[in-house]
Amino acid sequence: MIIYFAYGYNTNSQHMARRCPDAVFLGSARLLNHKFRFAYHADVVRSRRNTVNGVLWRLTEQCLRNLDKFEGYPVYYARKRLLIRQGKKLRKAMVYTMTRKGDMSLPNSEYLTALLEGYQEHGIDDRQIYRAIEECENLRREYVSI
Repeated sequence: MIIYFAYGYNTNSQHMARRCPDAVFLGSARLLNHKFRFAYHADVVRSRRNTVNGVLWRLTEQCLRNLDKFEGYPVYYARKRLLIRQGKKLRKAMVYTMTRKGDMSLPNSEYLTALLEGYQEHGIDDRQIYRAIEECENLRREYVSI
């Protein structure tokens, strides 16, 4: 049994069902000491005292293989076991993190829509998505004004 924390595209049950029909939704959770950001796709970076909202899934080995292929593991995303809080429980879960911490940039509208649908579906606070968008836009404005 693999416990997987999703904070991006895989928060969306409809998209997860296509890749991982045997995945079991375990509820919402928070990744500790990390911050959500966009580097075209969703990513998390270490950041003390910050948390990332997302969901937990229980995966089969086949689900994991399917997700690895979808996420470009191990080239685009790496897998890490990180500390997650679900209610009052702390546990370790597998989390995909980008291997190259490139510049922040906005995702395309289809990707962003899938994220927002997943967050809404599971009642996840989506402010981290909007903060990440704002950070990308501020970065772009700073770049343009140089």
